[in-house]
Amino acid sequence: MFFFKRIEVLKLMGFPIRVDVSWFFVFFLIILSLASGFFPHVYPGLTEGSYWAMAFVGSIGLFLSIIFHEFFHSLVAKYYGVKIDGITLFIFGGVAEMKKEMPSAKAEFLVAIAGPLSSFLLAIFFLTLSYFWNQSLLPDTFVPLFTYLGWVNALLAIFNCIPAFPMDGGRVLRSIIWALNKNFIKSSLIAAKIGELISWLMIGWGVLNAFMGNITEGLWLLLIGFFIRRASRMSYSQAKLQKKLSKYPVLGILEKSELSFAPEDSLFKLKQELQNRLVQTHYPIVENQKLKGIFSIKKFEKMLSSDDDFIHLMDFSEKDFQDFVLNEKANAWDAFLTMRQNQATQAFIVGDEESFLGAITMARLLLLVQQDSIFS
Repeated sequence: MFFFKRIEVLKLMGFPIRVDVSWFFVFFLIILSLASGFFPHVYPGLTEGSYWAMAFVGSIGLFLSIIFHEFFHSLVAKYYGVKIDGITLFIFGGVAEMKKEMPSAKAEFLVAIAGPLSSFLLAIFFLTLSYFWNQSLLPDTFVPLFTYLGWVNALLAIFNCIPAFPMDGGRVLRSIIWALNKNFIKSSLIAAKIGELISWLMIGWGVLNAFMGNITEGLWLLLIGFFIRRASRMSYSQAKLQKKLSKYPVLGILEKSELSFAPEDSLFKLKQELQNRLVQTHYPIVENQKLKGIFSIKKFEKMLSSDDDFIHLMDFSEKDFQDFVLNEKANAWDAFLTMRQNQATQAFIVGDEESFLGAITMARLLLLVQQDSIFS
C-alpha cells in the first residue's frame, strides 16, 4: 500500500489502529459534503448547526465502520495463523496489514469475504434501528444519522465486492481461481490483470462523468481507478517476483554470516568489528552454533551513548528475533518477505534443533532476480 506518515490512535484487541495523514483530508471532505449537501438535501428544514453536528458524527461513524470492516478481516486472518501488523485508514478507506499470504484458497476466501459481510451486517443494523426509531415516540434527531450509516455501510460492502485485485472482491476472485487451478502464483497474476482491466473501466467511467458535468463523481472515479490500477500492477509485479524466487531453496543460496557475536560480547567488540566494514541492518548472536538472538544496528547509536563499553550485546537483542529467522526448508521468496516485513537486509537460517546455518542477504536475492531475467 501507499502510506504517508501514520499515527497510531488506539489498540483494538491487540490490533494497532493507525490513521494515515491522507485520511484527514478525506475526513474533512466527508464532513463538508454531508453538512452542505447530503443532510440538507435529504432532511430539509433543520438548522445549519444541526447539519454540521450530524456531519461530524456521521464522519466518525464512517471512520468506525471502516475499522469494524477491517477488524473482521483481521480476526479471520488471525484464526488462520496470519499475523496482522495493524489496521491503517488512508485516503481510499482502510487496510488490514497482513504479514504473509493466506495458507489456502479457503482461508483467502473467508478472510476476504469477512469484510463485506461485516459491512452488510452493520447496514442491516443501522437501517433497522432507523426504521424502528422513526416508528417510536422518541425524538427523530438520530434517524438521519442511522439512515446515512446504514446506506454508507451497504455501499462500502458493495464497493469492496468489485472483483478488482487487491480489493476484497479481487481477493475472493483469486481464491476461487486458486481453488480451481491449485496454483497461487498463477491465480495472483490472473486476478491482478483482471483488476487492472477494471481500473481502466473505472477511469473511463470517471472521464465520461466529468464530461457530462458530474465533476466530483468523475474525479473520485478517476482517483480510485488510478489507485486500483497501481495496486494491481504492483500485485502483478510481486506475483512475477514470487514466481522467480520460489524456485530457489535457501540452502542453495545460503551465505556464511561474515560477522556474528556471542551473547557475552560487548559494545567495545562491536565498535572494533564494524570498523571499515559494510554494515548490515542486523547481526546474529550465536552460542554453541545455536542462534540466541538478533542484534539491530539501529540500536547502535543508542548504545554509543552508553558510557559502559562492556555492556553485553545480548541485552539489545530483538525481542521478537524469531521474526527474522527461517527454517532450512524455506525458499528465496520466504526470505524476501521476511526481509521486507522487518526492513532488514538479511534473513537468518536455522536447521535442526535451531542450529545456525547462515544468512540470506537482499543483495543475493537481487542477483538471483537479475540472473533469472537474463536467462528466462
